[in-house]
Amino acid sequence: MKQKTGLYAGSFDPFTLGHLDIVKVSLLIVDSLIIAIGAHPNKNPHQDITTRKANIKKAVAPLSANIKVISYDDLLVECAARENATMLIRGVRNNTDFDYEQQLAGMNNTLVPDLPTVFLFSNHEHTHISSTLVRQIAAMGGDVSKFVP
Repeated sequence: MKQKTGLYAGSFDPFTLGHLDIVKVSLLIVDSLIIAIGAHPNKNPHQDITTRKANIKKAVAPLSANIKVISYDDLLVECAARENATMLIRGVRNNTDFDYEQQLAGMNNTLVPDLPTVFLFSNHEHTHISSTLVRQIAAMGGDVSKFVP
């Protein structure tokens, strides 16, 4: 039987408790998980890639040895091919996320028809957490410890 390798991609700027929740659920359905940090030139990140990688590795270390953290700067489907991923994993918090993620899944499926996208819903206690809001709170000197690992 072919090993199931999930690729969970995002900017993870910062990596939140909602992201961690998706990682935990992903480990129930895959043999190994790749967390892929997108390095997009048109975004102005709060944390650099090295910091994000370190924070994610620290947060997921107690969960499994079968987690790899990488970064990529090309198409997600190209990254998935390089990493031999058998599925894309996307986290969904609400209807807005779902509409956007459904469009991405359609585009990715058109590019690579045999690479399915699996949608995982975050735990209800994390649905209000977004990296954007966490960045705003942090920028204004607020305590973000309730939102990040």
